[in-house]
Amino acid sequence: MEETTTLVQEGRHTVKPVEWGLTKTSSGKPNVFITFTNGLTWFGSLNEGKAREFTIRSLVNCGFRSDNLKALDMPNALDTNSDVSIVVAHEEYNGKTRARVQWVNKMGSLKASKEETAEMLNGLDLRGDFMVEMQDQGVEMKKHTSPIQPAQSFDVNDIPF
Repeated sequence: MEETTTLVQEGRHTVKPVEWGLTKTSSGKPNVFITFTNGLTWFGSLNEGKAREFTIRSLVNCGFRSDNLKALDMPNALDTNSDVSIVVAHEEYNGKTRARVQWVNKMGSLKASKEETAEMLNGLDLRGDFMVEMQDQGVEMKKHTSPIQPAQSFDVNDIPF
């Protein structure tokens, strides 16, 4: 009889962490893993650079509140009561399609924070690209005004007390 497995659908899923810890890659490098309530396991790299940043962010998103990875041995190292949003994609591996967790996000994190937006846009100037696209589509650019209004002067006699 042929074994059938149901793939978790691609897209965003709300889950909770249920198991976690440290493991090794096939080349012997340390890795972090988190298994979620939908049965999928995410692996995070501890290699220097962006991969490590994403791993740390994912751990914090799951409730990790320590600066020492040895704390992952603790049963309460991650918050099993709080939801996170994972992004799942299907990929081919050894001739079989499997569901893979690509991202572990905090809930409601679709929109970047002001700090994240500033970091993402630092040094990125797309004004020319937008102007060309708007010209191509025959659309006029809107002029935006600052949402912060200048302070108005007042007299101390205007205070009602």
